[in-house]
Amino acid sequence: MSGPPGTLRRARCTVPIAWAVAPRLRSTLPPRDRRVPGQPRLERALVCRTVSARQAQVAVIGGGIAGAFAAYFAARAGARVTLIERDRVGAHASSNNPGGLNPLYGAGIPGPLASLALESFRLHESCARDGDIGVTPEPKRRLNLALDDADAAALRRLETVYDDAPGFSVSWLSGRELRECAPRLAPSIELALLAEGDLHVNAARYTAAVAAAAECHGATIQHGLVTGIARDGARAEAVHTASGPIACDAVVVATGAWSDEPAAWLGVRLPIAPVKGELLLAELPGGAVALDLAWNMVAIYRVDADRVLIGGTETDSGFDERCTARARLALLDEADRILPGINDAEVVGHFAGLRPVTADGMPIVGLAPGWENVGLALGGGRKGMLLGPAMGKAATDLLLDGSTDLCFDACSPERFA
Repeated sequence: MSGPPGTLRRARCTVPIAWAVAPRLRSTLPPRDRRVPGQPRLERALVCRTVSARQAQVAVIGGGIAGAFAAYFAARAGARVTLIERDRVGAHASSNNPGGLNPLYGAGIPGPLASLALESFRLHESCARDGDIGVTPEPKRRLNLALDDADAAALRRLETVYDDAPGFSVSWLSGRELRECAPRLAPSIELALLAEGDLHVNAARYTAAVAAAAECHGATIQHGLVTGIARDGARAEAVHTASGPIACDAVVVATGAWSDEPAAWLGVRLPIAPVKGELLLAELPGGAVALDLAWNMVAIYRVDADRVLIGGTETDSGFDERCTARARLALLDEADRILPGINDAEVVGHFAGLRPVTADGMPIVGLAPGWENVGLALGGGRKGMLLGPAMGKAATDLLLDGSTDLCFDACSPERFA
């Protein structure tokens, strides 16, 4: 798979070809017999021998960002797609987050998730260039603040990561330069690392736009409750819903934090817990900040000329999505340490979302153990918006093509089997 400078090129991660639904009919993909040098060519013995990619019926369960991208990539490949969502598309964590697309830091980054994170970032970029999705990610500048020596040491490590990534850059700011960039910072802050190259979206609008793009390619969005999956041996044949069954040749499960029921349907372990994150939308006296500010767990995200998002909470509250006064006070107090006076801001919105976090902090992406035609795109955690395209595309690639260019080895569902 080619891409702009910095795109990682890797051998295709493959599954047994008998698990594929049908070959994909996309002239933009590399030749179908591409393989690792020296690796014997595997002939395709398709399970659905009478079904072409343009006839394959794919059911996607879950309308968050991963499910929306799974529906988009499957529909773009020519499959007949039904996206099933019990609420509105992006109703939960995929709408209630700051929308940051930051591939160079986070859980498993640097580390086992680094490659997939950067590949997913490039997918956001390539989708924007294709023009299919009505909301385009925008460049974002972020000022990472140091309040003590430990903070400065952490930023030096971040500097190395950004320096090594094509298309990204960082620069140190202190003294007058720092004050000119962010004149309202707390006087005690004397050092910061300005990061450039990341992207940002309005999370709710972006998720809806991805689902709408899937519809433009022929996908159907059906609202309703999924109650199970009908199977014949190791194959899913239909998705049961409250309004009746939906026949399918393949299924993608992208249910976010709500994965206990899919785990029971499939008979697999999906150790995913909901972790609540809360955000405030505030109007600042004197106007918003010129760029994003981040320190420790708190961040202030510029929305427009007057408003900012304030975020950074993580609580284990089960499936309670209610906003709390405690989180509101904690966010304002922490933000006030870096931007004095923010406690006087008018809070005009308060949002909460349940992030799907796995037992080891890594996503679950791949074929469900023991199933030939069920793909999983789960557990994006705090990086769900960033990882959505890669998670959705990897799952649909495996189902429709039998392999994927995306390197998701560290995310295999087999690790919990």
